[in-house]
Amino acid sequence: MKQDLEEVDRFNGSRLEQLIMLFCKQTKLRYNKLTEEEKQWLARIAQKSELLKGSVSQRGKKRK
Repeated sequence: MKQDLEEVDRFNGSRLEQLIMLFCKQTKLRYNKLTEEEKQWLARIAQKSELLKGSVSQRGKKRK
């Protein structure tokens, strides 16, 4: 697992792409063998993850 995390950290891609790559490593899927369409489907699914929600939205909040 630690080796997987280090490899994903070295991967030049967005946070979403890194999450997909980590998922692939954990499920023994080869990221580089996925088609663009398959990556897009995984991206759509991954966007529902709480891990991708970086900050709390301030939209609609009143300023003091």
